[in-house]
Amino acid sequence: MKYIRICMVILFVLSLGSYTALRVYNEITSDTEAPVITCKKDSIKVSVKDDMEALLKGVTASDNKDGDITKDVVVENIGPFLSDMSREITYAVCDDANNTARKTRTLTYKDYEPPHFAISQQLRFPAGEKLDILQYLSAEDVLDGNITGQIKDTYGYLYSSPSVGKYKLGYQVANSAGDVANIDLVVDIYEPEDENCTPTVNLDDYVVYLKKGKSFNPYQYIKDISIGNRTFSIQTSSEEVSAEEGTRVKGMFGDLANKSAEDKIIENVYYNDIYVDNQVDRKKAGTYTVTYTVVTEDGYTGSTGLSVIVYE
Repeated sequence: MKYIRICMVILFVLSLGSYTALRVYNEITSDTEAPVITCKKDSIKVSVKDDMEALLKGVTASDNKDGDITKDVVVENIGPFLSDMSREITYAVCDDANNTARKTRTLTYKDYEPPHFAISQQLRFPAGEKLDILQYLSAEDVLDGNITGQIKDTYGYLYSSPSVGKYKLGYQVANSAGDVANIDLVVDIYEPEDENCTPTVNLDDYVVYLKKGKSFNPYQYIKDISIGNRTFSIQTSSEEVSAEEGTRVKGMFGDLANKSAEDKIIENVYYNDIYVDNQVDRKKAGTYTVTYTVVTEDGYTGSTGLSVIVYE
Protein backbone atom coordinates (compact mmCIF):
# COMPACT_ATOMS: atom_id res chain seq x y z
CA MET A 1 0.00 0.00 0.00
CA LYS A 2 2.84 2.31 0.88
CA TYR A 3 4.47 1.51 -2.44
CA ILE A 4 1.35 2.50 -4.36
CA ARG A 5 1.17 5.87 -2.60
CA ILE A 6 4.81 6.55 -3.42
CA CYS A 7 4.17 5.75 -7.11
CA MET A 8 1.17 8.05 -7.19
CA VAL A 9 3.19 10.91 -5.70
CA ILE A 10 5.93 10.34 -8.26
CA LEU A 11 3.42 10.32 -11.12
CA PHE A 12 1.82 13.53 -9.82
CA VAL A 13 5.20 15.27 -9.60
CA LEU A 14 6.13 14.12 -13.11
CA SER A 15 2.77 15.27 -14.51
CA LEU A 16 3.03 18.65 -12.81
CA GLY A 17 6.56 19.05 -14.11
CA SER A 18 5.52 18.13 -17.65
CA TYR A 19 2.58 20.53 -17.56
CA THR A 20 4.73 23.35 -16.25
CA ALA A 21 7.41 22.66 -18.85
CA LEU A 22 4.81 22.59 -21.65
CA ARG A 23 3.33 25.92 -20.55
CA VAL A 24 6.75 27.51 -20.38
CA TYR A 25 7.57 26.13 -23.84
CA ASN A 26 4.31 27.42 -25.33
CA GLU A 27 4.85 30.85 -23.83
CA ILE A 28 8.35 30.95 -25.27
CA THR A 29 7.47 29.65 -28.72
CA SER A 30 3.89 30.93 -29.28
CA ASP A 31 3.25 33.92 -31.61
CA THR A 32 0.71 36.41 -30.29
CA GLU A 33 2.18 39.56 -31.78
CA ALA A 34 0.41 41.00 -34.83
CA PRO A 35 2.32 41.98 -37.97
CA VAL A 36 2.98 45.64 -38.80
CA ILE A 37 1.74 47.31 -42.01
CA THR A 38 3.63 50.36 -43.19
CA CYS A 39 2.49 52.85 -45.86
CA LYS A 40 5.14 54.96 -47.54
CA LYS A 41 2.53 57.74 -47.94
CA ASP A 42 -0.59 58.49 -45.92
CA SER A 43 -2.59 59.11 -49.09
CA ILE A 44 -2.52 57.96 -52.70
CA LYS A 45 -3.99 59.35 -55.93
CA VAL A 46 -4.85 56.83 -58.63
CA SER A 47 -6.81 56.52 -61.85
CA VAL A 48 -10.21 54.84 -61.85
CA LYS A 49 -8.68 52.43 -64.38
CA ASP A 50 -5.75 51.39 -62.15
CA ASP A 51 -5.54 47.82 -60.91
CA MET A 52 -4.73 46.37 -57.47
CA GLU A 53 -1.01 46.92 -57.96
CA ALA A 54 -1.53 50.69 -57.94
CA LEU A 55 -3.67 50.51 -54.80
CA LEU A 56 -0.93 48.55 -53.00
CA LYS A 57 1.89 50.81 -54.10
CA GLY A 58 4.12 51.80 -51.18
CA VAL A 59 2.54 49.28 -48.77
CA THR A 60 4.79 46.80 -46.92
CA ALA A 61 4.27 44.38 -44.02
CA SER A 62 6.61 42.62 -41.59
CA ASP A 63 6.17 40.12 -38.77
CA ASN A 64 8.35 39.32 -35.77
CA LYS A 65 8.26 35.61 -36.60
CA ASP A 66 7.60 35.37 -40.33
CA GLY A 67 9.69 38.31 -41.51
CA ASP A 68 8.66 40.14 -44.69
CA ILE A 69 5.04 39.28 -45.55
CA THR A 70 4.36 42.16 -47.96
CA LYS A 71 3.15 39.71 -50.61
CA ASP A 72 0.27 38.71 -48.33
CA VAL A 73 -1.20 42.22 -47.94
CA VAL A 74 -4.69 42.61 -49.38
CA VAL A 75 -7.16 45.47 -49.82
CA GLU A 76 -9.81 44.62 -47.26
CA ASN A 77 -12.20 47.50 -47.90
CA ILE A 78 -12.64 50.79 -49.75
CA GLY A 79 -15.15 53.05 -48.01
CA PRO A 80 -17.72 55.39 -49.58
CA PHE A 81 -16.89 58.89 -50.75
CA LEU A 82 -16.38 61.45 -48.00
CA SER A 83 -17.43 65.10 -48.29
CA ASP A 84 -14.17 65.98 -50.08
CA MET A 85 -14.65 63.09 -52.58
CA SER A 86 -11.86 61.05 -50.98
CA ARG A 87 -12.24 57.46 -49.76
CA GLU A 88 -10.62 55.46 -46.97
CA ILE A 89 -8.82 52.35 -48.15
CA THR A 90 -8.06 49.64 -45.58
CA TYR A 91 -5.31 47.05 -45.95
CA ALA A 92 -5.04 43.77 -44.00
CA VAL A 93 -2.47 41.01 -43.53
CA CYS A 94 -2.20 37.81 -41.44
CA ASP A 95 0.89 35.97 -40.24
CA ASP A 96 1.23 32.18 -39.97
CA ALA A 97 -0.30 32.29 -36.48
CA ASN A 98 -3.38 34.09 -37.83
CA ASN A 99 -2.56 37.35 -36.10
CA THR A 100 -4.13 40.14 -38.17
CA ALA A 101 -3.00 43.71 -38.78
CA ARG A 102 -4.87 46.53 -40.51
CA LYS A 103 -3.87 49.93 -41.86
CA THR A 104 -6.00 52.72 -43.38
CA ARG A 105 -5.01 55.60 -45.64
CA THR A 106 -6.73 58.12 -47.93
CA LEU A 107 -7.56 57.33 -51.55
CA THR A 108 -8.45 59.94 -54.19
CA TYR A 109 -9.03 59.64 -57.95
CA LYS A 110 -7.42 61.93 -60.48
CA ASP A 111 -9.96 61.24 -63.22
CA TYR A 112 -13.21 60.41 -61.45
CA GLU A 113 -16.54 61.45 -62.96
CA PRO A 114 -20.01 60.94 -61.46
CA PRO A 115 -22.39 58.35 -62.94
CA HIS A 116 -23.64 59.38 -66.38
CA PHE A 117 -27.17 58.98 -67.69
CA ALA A 118 -27.96 58.41 -71.35
CA ILE A 119 -31.25 58.61 -73.25
CA SER A 120 -31.71 56.36 -76.27
CA GLN A 121 -34.21 58.60 -78.07
CA GLN A 122 -36.18 61.81 -77.84
CA LEU A 123 -38.83 61.60 -75.12
CA ARG A 124 -41.73 62.59 -77.36
CA PHE A 125 -44.66 60.21 -77.79
CA PRO A 126 -48.22 60.19 -79.15
CA ALA A 127 -51.04 60.25 -76.62
CA GLY A 128 -52.53 56.89 -75.73
CA GLU A 129 -49.29 54.97 -76.18
CA LYS A 130 -48.28 52.76 -73.26
CA LEU A 131 -45.01 54.10 -71.87
CA ASP A 132 -42.25 53.02 -69.55
CA ILE A 133 -39.69 55.84 -69.58
CA LEU A 134 -37.10 53.72 -67.77
CA GLN A 135 -36.64 51.60 -70.89
CA TYR A 136 -35.18 54.64 -72.65
CA LEU A 137 -32.73 55.45 -69.83
CA SER A 138 -29.35 53.92 -69.08
CA ALA A 139 -26.49 54.79 -66.74
CA GLU A 140 -22.74 54.14 -66.83
CA ASP A 141 -20.21 54.58 -64.06
CA VAL A 142 -16.40 54.75 -64.20
CA LEU A 143 -16.14 52.49 -61.13
CA ASP A 144 -19.00 50.02 -61.59
CA GLY A 145 -19.66 50.00 -65.33
CA ASN A 146 -23.32 49.63 -66.32
CA ILE A 147 -25.60 50.60 -63.41
CA THR A 148 -28.84 50.98 -65.37
CA GLY A 149 -30.54 48.57 -62.97
CA GLN A 150 -29.96 51.04 -60.11
CA ILE A 151 -31.98 53.89 -61.68
CA LYS A 152 -34.91 55.08 -59.53
CA ASP A 153 -37.55 57.74 -60.04
CA THR A 154 -37.41 60.68 -57.61
CA TYR A 155 -40.38 62.85 -58.54
CA GLY A 156 -43.17 63.18 -61.06
CA TYR A 157 -45.48 60.50 -62.34
CA LEU A 158 -46.45 59.44 -65.85
CA TYR A 159 -49.48 57.24 -66.40
CA SER A 160 -48.92 54.23 -68.63
CA SER A 161 -51.11 55.89 -71.28
CA PRO A 162 -50.75 59.64 -70.61
CA SER A 163 -52.83 62.41 -72.13
CA VAL A 164 -51.46 65.34 -74.16
CA GLY A 165 -49.09 67.62 -72.27
CA LYS A 166 -45.55 68.03 -70.97
CA TYR A 167 -44.53 66.03 -67.90
CA LYS A 168 -41.56 66.79 -65.67
CA LEU A 169 -39.87 63.71 -64.25
CA GLY A 170 -36.82 63.14 -62.07
CA TYR A 171 -34.51 60.14 -61.79
CA GLN A 172 -31.40 59.26 -59.81
CA VAL A 173 -28.75 56.57 -59.74
CA ALA A 174 -25.97 55.74 -57.28
CA ASN A 175 -22.72 53.81 -57.62
CA SER A 176 -21.14 51.48 -55.05
CA ALA A 177 -19.09 54.37 -53.63
CA GLY A 178 -22.24 56.25 -52.66
CA ASP A 179 -22.08 58.97 -55.31
CA VAL A 180 -25.60 59.90 -56.41
CA ALA A 181 -26.42 61.43 -59.80
CA ASN A 182 -29.75 63.07 -60.66
CA ILE A 183 -31.41 64.02 -63.91
CA ASP A 184 -34.52 66.09 -64.69
CA LEU A 185 -36.48 65.22 -67.82
CA VAL A 186 -39.45 66.58 -69.73
CA VAL A 187 -41.66 64.10 -71.59
CA ASP A 188 -43.76 65.55 -74.41
CA ILE A 189 -47.06 63.81 -75.21
CA TYR A 190 -48.73 65.03 -78.42
CA GLU A 191 -51.90 64.39 -80.43
CA PRO A 192 -51.31 61.49 -82.86
CA GLU A 193 -53.10 63.32 -85.72
CA ASP A 194 -50.54 66.16 -85.48
CA GLU A 195 -47.56 63.87 -86.05
CA ASN A 196 -47.28 64.60 -89.78
CA CYS A 197 -47.55 68.36 -89.24
CA THR A 198 -45.50 69.00 -86.08
CA PRO A 199 -41.77 69.70 -86.53
CA THR A 200 -39.22 67.89 -84.36
CA VAL A 201 -35.68 68.97 -83.59
CA ASN A 202 -33.53 65.83 -83.50
CA LEU A 203 -30.32 65.89 -81.46
CA ASP A 204 -27.12 63.84 -81.54
CA ASP A 205 -27.37 63.48 -77.75
CA TYR A 206 -30.14 64.15 -75.27
CA VAL A 207 -27.94 64.22 -72.16
CA VAL A 208 -24.67 66.18 -71.97
CA TYR A 209 -22.17 66.26 -69.10
CA LEU A 210 -20.23 69.49 -68.74
CA LYS A 211 -17.37 70.04 -66.31
CA LYS A 212 -17.86 73.23 -64.34
CA GLY A 213 -16.34 76.24 -66.12
CA LYS A 214 -16.04 74.58 -69.53
CA SER A 215 -17.52 76.23 -72.63
CA PHE A 216 -20.89 75.09 -73.95
CA ASN A 217 -22.43 75.52 -77.40
CA PRO A 218 -26.02 74.24 -77.57
CA TYR A 219 -26.06 74.38 -81.38
CA GLN A 220 -23.46 71.66 -81.82
CA TYR A 221 -25.93 69.00 -80.66
CA ILE A 222 -28.57 69.72 -83.33
CA LYS A 223 -28.71 66.87 -85.83
CA ASP A 224 -31.63 67.69 -88.13
CA ILE A 225 -35.34 68.56 -88.18
CA SER A 226 -38.11 66.18 -89.13
CA ILE A 227 -41.83 66.43 -89.88
CA GLY A 228 -43.52 63.09 -90.09
CA ASN A 229 -41.31 60.89 -92.27
CA ARG A 230 -39.45 63.82 -93.84
CA THR A 231 -36.02 64.99 -92.69
CA PHE A 232 -34.49 68.41 -93.22
CA SER A 233 -30.76 69.00 -93.00
CA ILE A 234 -29.10 71.77 -91.00
CA GLN A 235 -26.85 74.54 -92.24
CA THR A 236 -25.08 77.31 -90.36
CA SER A 237 -26.71 80.72 -90.58
CA SER A 238 -24.86 83.48 -92.42
CA GLU A 239 -25.19 85.52 -89.26
CA GLU A 240 -22.96 84.66 -86.32
CA VAL A 241 -24.74 82.64 -83.65
CA SER A 242 -23.78 83.25 -80.01
CA ALA A 243 -23.30 80.21 -77.79
CA GLU A 244 -23.35 81.97 -74.42
CA GLU A 245 -25.96 81.62 -71.68
CA GLY A 246 -29.48 82.79 -72.38
CA THR A 247 -29.08 82.97 -76.18
CA ARG A 248 -32.45 83.00 -77.90
CA VAL A 249 -32.69 82.72 -81.67
CA LYS A 250 -36.11 82.58 -83.28
CA GLY A 251 -37.27 82.32 -86.86
CA MET A 252 -39.98 80.82 -89.04
CA PHE A 253 -39.41 77.31 -90.28
CA GLY A 254 -41.45 77.83 -93.42
CA ASP A 255 -44.55 76.17 -94.85
CA LEU A 256 -42.90 72.76 -94.90
CA ALA A 257 -45.76 70.89 -93.27
CA ASN A 258 -47.85 71.22 -96.44
CA LYS A 259 -45.24 69.72 -98.75
CA SER A 260 -46.05 66.32 -100.13
CA ALA A 261 -44.30 63.40 -98.45
CA GLU A 262 -44.07 61.71 -101.84
CA ASP A 263 -41.71 64.45 -103.04
CA LYS A 264 -39.03 63.11 -100.68
CA ILE A 265 -37.34 66.51 -100.81
CA ILE A 266 -34.49 67.09 -98.36
CA GLU A 267 -34.47 70.80 -97.69
CA ASN A 268 -32.11 73.01 -95.72
CA VAL A 269 -32.97 74.65 -92.44
CA TYR A 270 -30.86 77.41 -90.94
CA TYR A 271 -29.97 77.69 -87.27
CA ASN A 272 -31.91 80.92 -87.03
CA ASP A 273 -35.05 78.93 -87.80
CA ILE A 274 -34.64 77.33 -84.37
CA TYR A 275 -35.55 79.01 -81.11
CA VAL A 276 -32.98 77.98 -78.49
CA ASP A 277 -33.68 78.66 -74.82
CA ASN A 278 -30.33 78.08 -73.12
CA GLN A 279 -30.37 78.66 -69.36
CA VAL A 280 -27.23 76.64 -68.56
CA ASP A 281 -24.99 78.22 -65.92
CA ARG A 282 -21.55 76.86 -66.76
CA LYS A 283 -20.16 78.17 -63.47
CA LYS A 284 -22.59 76.40 -61.17
CA ALA A 285 -23.02 72.65 -60.72
CA GLY A 286 -26.55 71.44 -61.34
CA THR A 287 -29.00 70.00 -63.85
CA TYR A 288 -30.28 72.26 -66.63
CA THR A 289 -32.51 71.94 -69.68
CA VAL A 290 -31.91 73.53 -73.08
CA THR A 291 -35.12 73.76 -75.09
CA TYR A 292 -35.05 73.78 -78.90
CA THR A 293 -38.28 74.99 -80.54
CA VAL A 294 -39.38 75.12 -84.17
CA VAL A 295 -42.57 76.85 -85.39
CA THR A 296 -44.09 76.40 -88.85
CA GLU A 297 -45.92 79.19 -90.71
CA ASP A 298 -49.20 77.40 -90.19
CA GLY A 299 -48.74 77.40 -86.42
CA TYR A 300 -47.42 73.95 -85.57
CA THR A 301 -44.81 74.01 -82.80
CA GLY A 302 -42.32 71.31 -81.86
CA SER A 303 -39.94 71.35 -78.88
CA THR A 304 -37.04 69.14 -77.85
CA GLY A 305 -35.16 69.18 -74.56
CA LEU A 306 -31.45 68.62 -73.94
CA SER A 307 -30.48 67.78 -70.37
CA VAL A 308 -27.18 69.42 -69.40
CA ILE A 309 -25.53 68.30 -66.18
CA VAL A 310 -22.76 70.58 -64.91
CA TYR A 311 -20.49 68.78 -62.42
CA GLU A 312 -17.53 69.75 -60.24
